[in-house]
Amino acid sequence: DMSPVHFEIAVFIHEYRLTHAYGPSLGELSVRFKRTKLTIHEHLIKMANAGVIEHKRYKHKETRIAKAFRAYIEWAAVNLKGE
Repeated sequence: DMSPVHFEIAVFIHEYRLTHAYGPSLGELSVRFKRTKLTIHEHLIKMANAGVIEHKRYKHKETRIAKAFRAYIEWAAVNLKGE
């Protein structure tokens, strides 16, 4: 199961990549979710280990949603806004 925070981060990453063609930085994630960069980094590691995102160490701009979760995150980004 994906935690609510991981779900929100995944949707944000997806939407950010659609707009910018690359993933958000740790700083951008930190500001958006009002958490430290270390905490965001720990979330990204957990999400990568769970297969939710594809994440390379020190290359946060390359972070993307894993193929297995992409359709769900795309659907959720459109249909669950504002809930």
